[in-house]
Amino acid sequence: MNRIGSIAICNPRSASRILADDGDKKVSAFMPIEIGIYEDKSRQVYISELNVSLLGKMFGGTIAKVMSNAGKDIKDIIASVAQK
Repeated sequence: MNRIGSIAICNPRSASRILADDGDKKVSAFMPIEIGIYEDKSRQVYISELNVSLLGKMFGGTIAKVMSNAGKDIKDIIASVAQK
């Protein structure tokens, strides 16, 4: 087994905007958002993520707005720690 792990991240303010409405709680299965980090056999390290912006569009409304912002935040987080 190669090295593999995940990091769970959550913005409580964003989550509370979604969870405030009973009809939107269905997306709680995606909370917190996970980022995967793994190394392949050649020792190359990769980062994997769920496209939460696209997922949010499927639900619309508050979910779409919050998940669009979350998608941007995740990209910023990954960019701040990943080497290009």
